[in-house]
Amino acid sequence: MNADEHGCTYVYDSVPLNGWVGRTNGGPLVMLHGVLRNGGCFAPLLAGLGARHEVHALDLRGHGRSRAGSGYRVVDYVPDVLRYLRTEVCGPAVLYGHSLGAMVSAAVAAAEPRLVKAIVMEDPPFHTMGERMKGTALQDYFEMIARFAGSCLPVDELALVLAENWVGPPREATTLRFLASSLRQVRPEVLAPIVAGEWLDGYPMDAVFRAVRCPALLMQCDGAVGGMLTDEDACAFVELARDCTLSVLRGVGHQAHWMATGEVLRRTLEFVGSLEGSR
Repeated sequence: MNADEHGCTYVYDSVPLNGWVGRTNGGPLVMLHGVLRNGGCFAPLLAGLGARHEVHALDLRGHGRSRAGSGYRVVDYVPDVLRYLRTEVCGPAVLYGHSLGAMVSAAVAAAEPRLVKAIVMEDPPFHTMGERMKGTALQDYFEMIARFAGSCLPVDELALVLAENWVGPPREATTLRFLASSLRQVRPEVLAPIVAGEWLDGYPMDAVFRAVRCPALLMQCDGAVGGMLTDEDACAFVELARDCTLSVLRGVGHQAHWMATGEVLRRTLEFVGSLEGSR
């Protein structure tokens, strides 16, 4: 089916998504990763969430083992997730999204409310990766990374190359190896709209915020240590969405589910537990 048959505003080609599905221990919880990552990046959370939920950890288009699509703006990922929810998930799901995945989660919830019970959004970048990115160190970072997407180099060798070309504060070897492993499974086209400043094109931010009618947990990381959700964007979401809980993670950078796994898991389970009997 095409996305527009269900009233979705985002009409592009949907592609099959690779995913890991855990045991049926409760209602469905679908996890959507950030750009350059894949479903495996949620490994620290899977055991804790899987004890209470049927967890689906997906690879978005052009990432991991999922097929490539014809576009890689934020909106281009939305119909793929809608298709997955319609065909592979039984009943309304909780969506947990990190970064790009958080923005996709909001757009999915806005497009088809009946498919989504609630959303958990971990540090969505919103405008940070829009018009504000031009001329910043973040722009330099993505331009550097784009040269190595889809590399055939072994992970250890690619990690060394990344270290030699790194832009910004130095990263430890473990972080670079994880990034290298993920980059090998990312199509180069994924970076094109980011580098070109077109990543947010077609993503009507205020309209999406207003259309999110389900409960939402918005986790904001600390900008002083790499968090990407600004106070301005966080306030806009809280003001425009119907039911949003803002949770600030002080001293925690953008990869919160790795840097503060226990706290992220606690806040997520507390939020999702509060939904029982609410819908």
